[in-house]
Amino acid sequence: MPDHKLTHEIQQAIKKVQVFLQQHPKLHATARIAVADGIVAISGSQKFSDDHLAFKFAREAYGVDLKSPSLLADLRVMAAGYHFEKREGWEVDNCAESHLWMTLFALHRSHAIEKQAPRHRHHHPKLLHIAVCELDRKNRGKQDSPCQNCRQWVRKEFLTVNGTK
Repeated sequence: MPDHKLTHEIQQAIKKVQVFLQQHPKLHATARIAVADGIVAISGSQKFSDDHLAFKFAREAYGVDLKSPSLLADLRVMAAGYHFEKREGWEVDNCAESHLWMTLFALHRSHAIEKQAPRHRHHHPKLLHIAVCELDRKNRGKQDSPCQNCRQWVRKEFLTVNGTK
């Protein structure tokens, strides 16, 4: 499937994250990337801090604060609607998929409040195809499946994951 749209998107996302990692060498490397229609998110870690890679990436790339209490509450309400149960060692808000959902949600909400045309051309993640990939130690990407936490909600919130329903 080398000519599939998601393949091109994930390649562009990997390049964007590679450049970001080169610019911020003191931050630890990320393990996962999620992309939907040009919007890229990276995974979190067990330890939250102000200079955490995923937070810094979302702030610099899109002006989104992933630690915003209202944004975290919106994510948790969405996940609770799918009867989310923690099945991994991390919370629902600590994955690339959840960071992507929060970024998309924040972009839509901020533009709606400002009464501007949405930056993103779709109104809801359910209309978007998402690609998820894992980075190796040399920051090369390989398509991956959602974790046990994200499997509970991601295929219901996005149209497809890596091209499959």
